[in-house]
Amino acid sequence: MTQVISGSFDGEIRYWDLTERKTLFNLNAHNGIVKGLTFVDDGLNFLSCGSDNKINFYKFQHAFDHYKDPDFTPSNIYTSKTVLTSIDHHYSEKKFATSGGVVQVWTYERSNPLQTYEWGTDSVLKVKFNPSEQNLIGAVGIDRSIVLYDIRAATPLKKTILQNKSMCFAWNPMEPINFTVGNDDSNCYTFDMRKLDIIKMIHKDHIGAV
Repeated sequence: MTQVISGSFDGEIRYWDLTERKTLFNLNAHNGIVKGLTFVDDGLNFLSCGSDNKINFYKFQHAFDHYKDPDFTPSNIYTSKTVLTSIDHHYSEKKFATSGGVVQVWTYERSNPLQTYEWGTDSVLKVKFNPSEQNLIGAVGIDRSIVLYDIRAATPLKKTILQNKSMCFAWNPMEPINFTVGNDDSNCYTFDMRKLDIIKMIHKDHIGAV
């Protein structure tokens, strides 16, 4: 059985069984757009963030059992003081990161972020934890930047600027020193994180912004 989770502009989250082509459950999660979704490291629970600046933690089984209950609420809710644009979970620790006005690292035990990072950009559009070097976070910003963060340090690591804005970021699961960003110029760019001043590969032939 193949299952995925999706979020929509009206704040609804749906959990899908692709094999059966049906919705297993749906939740009215946010007052506004669902900006990001991520599974917890156990694969059983998930987090969402929205344009209402809320981060919701859901236990999958509770959501599945009670989704028709109009009073059903997330197991925990965290409130960000800044705009939220995406969320990603650490691969082995009980931490998650959000992007927006700043990059924030959270733990389940605290209502406020554990760490906050900023590097001269109005908005960070996407954050992603590295699956191998799990304390590394990659991010792209509205100022056309690509930034690397190490959550063991107090300041960001590296930054480079492209000619156009990137909207998405993905680490290579087989070669975790490499990552690819999707850009507004209809190309994808692959980098070696040790040499951000050199584009390793350009992937062309998309017909619109990636």
